[in-house]
Amino acid sequence: MLALFALALCPVSAQTERPTAVRANGVELHYIEQGQGEPLILLHGGQGDYRAWQPQMQALSPLYRVISYSRRYHYPNDNPLTASNHSALIDAADLAGLIAELRLGPMRLVGTSYGAFTALALAVEHPELVRSLVLAEPPIHRWVTDTGRGATLFSEFMTTVQGQAGKAFAAGNDEAAMRIFIDAFDGVGTFDGLPAERRAAVL
Repeated sequence: MLALFALALCPVSAQTERPTAVRANGVELHYIEQGQGEPLILLHGGQGDYRAWQPQMQALSPLYRVISYSRRYHYPNDNPLTASNHSALIDAADLAGLIAELRLGPMRLVGTSYGAFTALALAVEHPELVRSLVLAEPPIHRWVTDTGRGATLFSEFMTTVQGQAGKAFAAGNDEAAMRIFIDAFDGVGTFDGLPAERRAAVL
């Protein structure tokens, strides 16, 4: 599995395969697939979409039927904002709907960041749909409040990152909001240093 995550550092080549759109759990979800055999679903993080996993799809497709999809509010899906309480549980319900729509059995799931959180939520809500999990940094921030300095760190994150990004989003300044998020995780100046194509994908 170390090789799987090392591949995340590779540059992503242009995606030439057109995604397929399905309705699952009442929303539109686009996905691509590659390979044959036992199915494996890849779940992207907060700033990604189905295209984020192309290097891993190429590496894993000789062994699995690899499926990468875009969660409901990610490119190129066109789903209206219908509620203010969106969460990993709703994304997990969408994933359960996708599994049913594609007539898949218990799944191997690989997720990063919010995609990992979605996979974890599916395992909690529908363990019968999950065969195995590989989770990279699911954002289960509230769990840290039960540790030594956790409550202080959680409060600091919510104020300086989540809160400030939320204000920027509310003001209609998506670029400023994403700069706050990305620079918080990857270092000041990271967002402004992104190639134009990557920045467009993030936005």
